[in-house]
Amino acid sequence: MADTPIVDPFEREIVVTLNRRHDLDIHVSRIVVEERSYVDVREFIPSLAQYGRGILLPVDRAEEIAQAIVKAVHDD
Repeated sequence: MADTPIVDPFEREIVVTLNRRHDLDIHVSRIVVEERSYVDVREFIPSLAQYGRGILLPVDRAEEIAQAIVKAVHDD
């Protein structure tokens, strides 16, 4: 059985790929679902070309969440 390419049911624009460990990356993407924009932060397994766990953030809340992440990093 031949592998078929994965087709997302929405538009995905990968903004950045960060290596987490061997065969596991983090993708930060902007996606559009039914004309609504989101920021998607999700694990990606290159060898399987599959997405794993993550979080989908409404784009209008992403800046607020990014600022909270910066604060958490600086408070550590």
